[in-house]
Amino acid sequence: MQIHTSQPEGDILVFLTGQAEIDKAIGKINEAVASLPAGSAGPLVALPLYASLPPELQVRVFRPAPEGVRRCIVATNVAETSITVEGVVYVVDTGVVKQKSYQPSSGMDSLDVVAISRVQATQRAGRAGRTRPGKCFRLYTRNYYDHKMPNVTAPEIQRTSLVGAVLYLKSLQLDIDVLSFDFLDPPATAALEDALRQLLVLDAIDADGNVTPMGQRMAGLPLDPALARALLAARELGCFTEMISVAAMLSSEHLFLAGQAPGDITNPGGSGGHRSLDNPHARASREQLRALMAEGLGDHVLLLRLWEGWEAAGYSKDFARDHGMDLRGLNFARDIRRQLEAVVSPDGSGLDKLGGNRDDRKRSRQDTDKEGEGHQAARAGGPDPSGRGRHKPPQLSEAGPGGGASASCGRASAAQVDALRRALTIGFANKLARRLPRHNGYKTLNAVSGQLAQLHPSCAPLREDADGLLPEFLVYHELVCTSRPFLRQVCATRAEWVADVLPKIMSADVRRLSRGTTRGPAGAGEGGTAETQLPGGGAKAAGGGGGPGGGPLQGPDVRRNDNQAVDAARARYLARKQQQSGSKPGQKR
Repeated sequence: MQIHTSQPEGDILVFLTGQAEIDKAIGKINEAVASLPAGSAGPLVALPLYASLPPELQVRVFRPAPEGVRRCIVATNVAETSITVEGVVYVVDTGVVKQKSYQPSSGMDSLDVVAISRVQATQRAGRAGRTRPGKCFRLYTRNYYDHKMPNVTAPEIQRTSLVGAVLYLKSLQLDIDVLSFDFLDPPATAALEDALRQLLVLDAIDADGNVTPMGQRMAGLPLDPALARALLAARELGCFTEMISVAAMLSSEHLFLAGQAPGDITNPGGSGGHRSLDNPHARASREQLRALMAEGLGDHVLLLRLWEGWEAAGYSKDFARDHGMDLRGLNFARDIRRQLEAVVSPDGSGLDKLGGNRDDRKRSRQDTDKEGEGHQAARAGGPDPSGRGRHKPPQLSEAGPGGGASASCGRASAAQVDALRRALTIGFANKLARRLPRHNGYKTLNAVSGQLAQLHPSCAPLREDADGLLPEFLVYHELVCTSRPFLRQVCATRAEWVADVLPKIMSADVRRLSRGTTRGPAGAGEGGTAETQLPGGGAKAAGGGGGPGGGPLQGPDVRRNDNQAVDAARARYLARKQQQSGSKPGQKR
């Protein structure tokens, strides 16, 4: 308010950490504006800006304010680099941001409020005065900026799960010891060990650390390794169509409107701090969703039912509105499903291709692009160059316990739902939890330290037994820590399905898993690149794409991972990092 009453015209951009804080701040700003003496300042409109804000509210930020009206945009760090708001002259930098981090000992993600870096502080200040001179008001001292604020943001590799990264390294089939690999930004050893254990449980690597054929296929899929494993299991169990729909829905971050998530129906106000909306339309939406949750098998089955209903309704916005869903999130899931359907053929041929070398993967991406053009033509009403119908589902080549191929439009049977749950148990074998003996709390089955947790309030309800107890075992998509540890997006499973998984969880030898063995010719040196003979006498590195034009690599100068090339790449990276932090090598700040 001090800026509004004392500074010349120009919009204000305030950086806060999250949605709840932004909504509270806007309420306070509106109260302060209403209490200003008449004529002391012009009108001010406070607008929120964060990633989950509905599009119709986001667009207000980009509309110019009426003549004589100042805007105050209260935003998360999405306004640092992702978007530019015209007319901002003043920036208020609180010096903090919410940052996701991963704890390998418990397998838990947390969203913590941490200090920004100097690079971020400079970026925020740069939001002011893009069209004319501006000002940045920093809510921290010069001493804090000079001596306590980190130069750069912690690299993501040091604060995230490394399962995907380690799987990629293993899929190269080079003689790499993961635990001693020379990363540019070395992650914690515990994070690498955690990734190796998880890959063993998912059958992506064997007990000696070698990538398996299953792991090669998983590495080729554009999915989280757990979802990739579940999709491969679904192909064998005859529920591929159902699993690909669930995978697409899980890949969309914002499926439900504020106050309309499953947890808001069974526990009003419990999901993310929202109050359940109380109007005739919202009440009807809750009743529609409540009917779909009656199976009591968890979030994954609910997501499947929602997809089936939306697809049967012709992907209409009325269905989304009637079920309290975000149409933008549903359309994103639909696009993901199309991509997966194009890349992953249920008969396995596409998966085998993706498990091959990089030339094969490049051809697969080109095929995917062509099929995507076909989907776009079909959506526009034109012919489909791929030869497939507009919504024709993939046909499975082999039937499994789920009853073989299922129609894309229509309701999955109980047998198909059971097959889906079993595929999820296989895919999320690294994310199992067991209920406490006489309590509805859960403990994760982790080789290092099991984490006690409760179901997140946003979860779809699970069926209780006669004693009011929830299922003994379940799989979860996320373990998060907010006010306390919570399991999110859960699915009930059975004891007999997890029996084969439990011994693997406890038997991992991370040293063996880390090293692996080179599967190339015996001539590949220790720590060197395994080479494969090509027709014509050339050689290529395992997993490589050949020389220019796809020909064989010739001579020693083309090896891409020799020590000199690695040192040169490291030097270039460190030089860029020094430049970003604003200091020179050897200079103290």
